[in-house]
Amino acid sequence: MNTNNQVNLEMVEVSLHSQLQDALIELEQMPQWQLVIGGYLKDKALAQVNLLGEPAIVTRGDRPKIYEDLLSISNLNYHLNMIHKMGNAAKADIMDEYGPEVED
Repeated sequence: MNTNNQVNLEMVEVSLHSQLQDALIELEQMPQWQLVIGGYLKDKALAQVNLLGEPAIVTRGDRPKIYEDLLSISNLNYHLNMIHKMGNAAKADIMDEYGPEVED
């Protein structure tokens, strides 16, 4: 791959990360997002953590199921955070390359 193609590919990737972050920010501002996803990331996680100490959960051996639920919540949260981090890095790259007058 020549240098020009590599630069074009990198710019497409930078643009994609920026667009993904913009879309995520827009979604996060929607009340439906807060109700569905925000509730899942916060309320479900807290409920699952509270279950870990329940004697009945321990007795039945249900802790691994709860850990799996917490892991899925953590993975989704990590994915969303990475979209923001990659988007911020992409926007910084765009600013460095083209200056503040360029809009995504």
